[in-house]
Amino acid sequence: KDGADSPTEDGEKPRVLYSLEFTFDADARVAITIYCQAVEEFLNGTAAYTPKSPALQSETVHYKRGVSQQFSLPSFKIDFSEWKDDELNFDLDRGMFPVVIQAVVDEGD
Repeated sequence: KDGADSPTEDGEKPRVLYSLEFTFDADARVAITIYCQAVEEFLNGTAAYTPKSPALQSETVHYKRGVSQQFSLPSFKIDFSEWKDDELNFDLDRGMFPVVIQAVVDEGD
């Protein structure tokens, strides 16, 4: 969480930004990308995600194989206050995922 919790001068809700961090193990090199408000399509048997807007996709971060690795991308922030209530939960009928963490093996074929 990054931002002020006090009201703004205009009386608007404060803007609070969140980043996503987690620890993971990888048996191979891996490329991790975060998508928000994304729809899923399968192209040639591979899942592909498309966010509602390009700002809702992080850059792809590459990791070597190893244990207890930390994913942290301070440049990618999420402002949930701008989301509608129905965008915060997965709805099978709409097919939109609120947040997707895509980890793809990044070596070989």
